[in-house]
Amino acid sequence: MKNIISGLIVVCFLFLFSCSKKIDQMDGTYMPYIYKTQLYTPAPEGYEPFYINMICRHGSRYPITNKDIELLMGVLAEAETEFYLTENGKHLYQHLQKLNDEFQDKWGKLTLIGEEEVKGIATRMKKNFPDLFTETVYVQSDSVERCRETMKIFLSQLFQSNDEDKINVELVSSSNPILNFFNVNLEYLKYKNTGQWIKKSNEFADSLELKTKILKTFFEKDYVDKINDKVTVMHSLYSTYAILNGVSKSMSLRKYFSLEDIFNMWQIENVRQYTEKGPYPVNNGLSIKISFPLLEDFLETSNNAISEGSASADFRFAHAETIIPFAALLGIPVASAKTLDLIEVKEIWKDYLITPMAANIQWIFYSNGSGSILVKMLLNESEVNFPFESNTAPYYKWEDVSTYYQNMLSELPMIKSFSIDKKVRYFKLK
Repeated sequence: MKNIISGLIVVCFLFLFSCSKKIDQMDGTYMPYIYKTQLYTPAPEGYEPFYINMICRHGSRYPITNKDIELLMGVLAEAETEFYLTENGKHLYQHLQKLNDEFQDKWGKLTLIGEEEVKGIATRMKKNFPDLFTETVYVQSDSVERCRETMKIFLSQLFQSNDEDKINVELVSSSNPILNFFNVNLEYLKYKNTGQWIKKSNEFADSLELKTKILKTFFEKDYVDKINDKVTVMHSLYSTYAILNGVSKSMSLRKYFSLEDIFNMWQIENVRQYTEKGPYPVNNGLSIKISFPLLEDFLETSNNAISEGSASADFRFAHAETIIPFAALLGIPVASAKTLDLIEVKEIWKDYLITPMAANIQWIFYSNGSGSILVKMLLNESEVNFPFESNTAPYYKWEDVSTYYQNMLSELPMIKSFSIDKKVRYFKLK
């Protein structure tokens, strides 16, 4: 009997652990970075690391603005005046008021959780490659505070204060074509604002028929029926719920939702991310192909490091909107799977696997000292293959990687004589 009881306790523990893990994943692109211990494939005999090329998203942050919280508070306040709030609605309203006060002067900044995420990534890099950073490192960062802070924290873990002469930093604007191509390309901006993805993702949300069910947790039915834009309210509700887990667990809205509610809210957001920024076929690949300038930059900086031998690393710090299309363009399987059936998206494309907070893509280069160069790729510190065969995978010949992506770039309909700014701005698929 004792063995049976012990067995049941273990089963229950494993079930609860599994549920907890799945709930964390349902934070989607807001999910705090989770590192899993890695058993890396040893490099072929005679090869030593000499250079890293990386793009990294900023760490966990506070909400960028009070827009979502204010929207929810406005709807709740109106319902309260008409006596349409449930008890949960009253508690949520009070909860949001406290958050709104607590987050003043913190909007968009890194949280303590975000700082620890970035420290962890840099510390592990230093541990794995203790002799690597002897030469110059080149750093690009979006100039917004959360990216700048991510950069500073990351570099502080790799270098001592007397190493400043090795670090070359460039802060770039929101219109930088390499890190912020999604803000520059005119065709994509049109797609983002008026594209077919909006109608399709909204239709998917409606098909789940959950908006009314979840909103009834907070509002009486008669008031729910009066809410015109339920999609926007649900998006604000999910965004606020998910972001808080990277701020503090004590602020969580978890108690208001069932597991099913959370999963369905994540499904809607996952489809939203996939259709707006991912490899959704309806836009002919525009949303991922606009990341070509970042790929060009990876190739150019890698070749410079190989030919000149004067750089230990190129580091870039940017956003989820940078990572999602770039990972897909690189052909990383979890990021590049395609389907027109939005019901299938949850099975083939999961946003939390691609760009949680502090998401990163690394190319790590190895040399045998005789001119042979190998490179392997990491997504969120896990080994992933390039999209073609190699007898030494996950290690690939650099000449093969370079040729593969140069051929990809040569097929894109861009005007080669344009400056990088104009190439990105006017890039358009035929």
